[in-house]
Amino acid sequence: MDWPARSPDLNPIEHVWDALGRRIGARHPSPRTLVGLRTALLDKWGLLPLDLLQSLVNSMRARCETLIAVRETLVLLKLEFGNENVNKLTTFRWFSRYKNGMESVKDEKRVGRPILHRNPEKVRHISNLKVNPRLGLQDIEEETGIS
Repeated sequence: MDWPARSPDLNPIEHVWDALGRRIGARHPSPRTLVGLRTALLDKWGLLPLDLLQSLVNSMRARCETLIAVRETLVLLKLEFGNENVNKLTTFRWFSRYKNGMESVKDEKRVGRPILHRNPEKVRHISNLKVNPRLGLQDIEEETGIS
């Protein structure tokens, strides 16, 4: 298992670091010094729920099985389509999507603004703006009415 052993999915400490990072990122104010960061890490480390750590340990067998299956799938895809056309990360993403019930390779619908959120009037308005390095994003939003 040379590839999966280097995978972040098989390294539970990566998930612990992620949990710690999210908890420290939510602190207000954020630590501003190395001593403050060390103190925050030690405080948050002691508050990590034991069920989080236990679930990471308990999920290792399923993680190994998934990565072995992905590796086998990757080998088959490379045989079919060639080495340069398939990569590990894409294969893992596809595998995860199908395992979780997706039935198509099309992207899921995304929330938010459509990509083509421009019209000729907005383009003309932006083009007519005078370049002013002192204008901030909020100033430009107010002037153009575009957020």
